[in-house]
Amino acid sequence: MKRTSILIFGESKRGEFLKLFQINTLPDLSTFLGEPTTSGIGIHMAIQSLLFEKSVLFIKVGEEGYDIDHYSLGFKEIDNNPHLLIDAIALPGVGSNEILKKASLLAKKKKALLILREKDLYDFITQSKL
Repeated sequence: MKRTSILIFGESKRGEFLKLFQINTLPDLSTFLGEPTTSGIGIHMAIQSLLFEKSVLFIKVGEEGYDIDHYSLGFKEIDNNPHLLIDAIALPGVGSNEILKKASLLAKKKKALLILREKDLYDFITQSKL
């Protein structure tokens, strides 16, 4: 059975900006990205995903929901990798029309669900039959 991959854009206290981290365990998450920032929820979404045995692809951004350049470059990196399989794209804290339009295009191309809130992630990982 194929393991579900969730791409998460978020903040963290450790790790390089815009690097694509593939994370399959909680210890890997801690090693590569460290603790969550006080305002970010991307790491919390990654923890939930891993607890439900989902594979996490994480791209660290400067500020969740606001760093348009980081999101744009991250979308471009994912778009340039046609072999990367993604079932969902999580964008915690995003409200920018510019980011959402680009994310929608990428989600459509990758045939992935777009997740904006933590509740949406929980619904996806507990009801997913992927």
